[in-house]
Amino acid sequence: MLAHLLDRHLERVLRPGRPLPRWLRGLLDETFLWVAAGQLLLALGVRPGSVRRLSEVHDALEQARAALAAAGHPMPRLEGVRTYEDLRTLEERFDAFARGLEAIDPVELARIVPAPQAMGWATGAAGVLLDLALEVLDRLRARRIRTELVGLDHRALREGVLRLRRMLERSGLPEAAEQGYAAIGRRLEQIEADGALSLDDLALETPPVAPGLGEVGRLVDVVRSLPRPTLDQLIPLRLLTSRPVMITALTRVLEHLRAGWVPPAQRPAPATAAAPARQQVAAWDAERVRRRRVVDERDARVEVRRSHTVHAGLLWAAAAAVTAWMLWLVLGMFTPEWSAGLAHAAQLTPAALWLLPTGGICLVAALAVPAAEIIHHLDRAELGGLLPPGAARQRSRARRARGRAAAAVSRTGGALLLLPPVLAVVVGISRSFGGGLVPAGQLGWPFGLALLLPMAVVAAAHLAGSRRGGALEASRHPTPAPERPAAVDPPPTV
Repeated sequence: MLAHLLDRHLERVLRPGRPLPRWLRGLLDETFLWVAAGQLLLALGVRPGSVRRLSEVHDALEQARAALAAAGHPMPRLEGVRTYEDLRTLEERFDAFARGLEAIDPVELARIVPAPQAMGWATGAAGVLLDLALEVLDRLRARRIRTELVGLDHRALREGVLRLRRMLERSGLPEAAEQGYAAIGRRLEQIEADGALSLDDLALETPPVAPGLGEVGRLVDVVRSLPRPTLDQLIPLRLLTSRPVMITALTRVLEHLRAGWVPPAQRPAPATAAAPARQQVAAWDAERVRRRRVVDERDARVEVRRSHTVHAGLLWAAAAAVTAWMLWLVLGMFTPEWSAGLAHAAQLTPAALWLLPTGGICLVAALAVPAAEIIHHLDRAELGGLLPPGAARQRSRARRARGRAAAAVSRTGGALLLLPPVLAVVVGISRSFGGGLVPAGQLGWPFGLALLLPMAVVAAAHLAGSRRGGALEASRHPTPAPERPAAVDPPPTV
């Protein structure tokens, strides 16, 4: 039941129009990310003068962005992401931006950004980043933190950075840029033919190694050296920034990295995997459309809509009855004189006052809770995998009402399961402080039975409903709805 409640909560939270949480919006701030990157370098021990050179990279990026925007090719910004739908479409916007740049012919590109200016931006930013990379490698070595933890050989990385820096100094690209973009292309082809850009002989990758004694702690200390406002914006919960929690989490991440590492020779070629993956995505989309059409046609029938509406009404009534019963129990527990007066007015014994309604609420729970679980499984069988995340509002109105009513029954059933232990804790705390919320023995065994029996019925009904719903889900679709495969695209061309 709790898992189903979590699924439904995530469905509501991740719907396309829902705003992003405050902490996630804080991360999607380019200015903050630049500042955080500089602070992380300083925490590692990189010289402040070197960190300040990041402003050269930022300035070059902003100048290029302004020039492209003036020519009608605006580069997307992270600050425009406000909802989950914006977050999902951000990658598409960047893909569209890249395709737009590829479509620009050299003459138009030279008019937008002259070749010498573009080359100045590129070589300046690359020089800064390569120098910073060398310092970062040195500082990691000084702090006894190995890059081999993530499967990268430290010596090979350093040699690769030095090789790229030497190539950049002797490339002759600024001189070629004076003759235009075509000359830059010819010069890059010559450099590639000479093998100056090749790093294949360096064996950069190595099997990830297990951390040594205190190594994870030293890495965590670097992160925790960030200023507190930055750390709070990067990690939303203050508890997660504690040293033991961060060490445990990072240790688990490194364990998964070691367990999932595959030697480069055994990995499938991305170029050969891209076409089958796209075919799988297309097949998945076609199957989703076909199944959704069948569901929509059935939901449009009058008798089906009427059935969904009746089910929703009965489930809402059951949820209201369970809620009223819990209020009845709380009033009877904390105001025993009220229950005694009510029993006298109704000419009932105290035992009958509790046991008679208990039978009725147990019957309601025994019918409504399994129905809610079966509805959940049926909706998942008929719509699971057919709708994108958060698209519940695309269902028919009657089905949506039935689903909300079933969710209400699940929530009230869960509350009824938690009611006895919560009341026990409240009474225990009251008595430990000398309070007398509930005089001992005043309510007697009928009240205890009325409190515990519905809880047992709800638990048993949930198990029965889950089993029955699972069987119906499997029989409704003997072949499960296909899971949408992750699209595999070829690596970007550098």
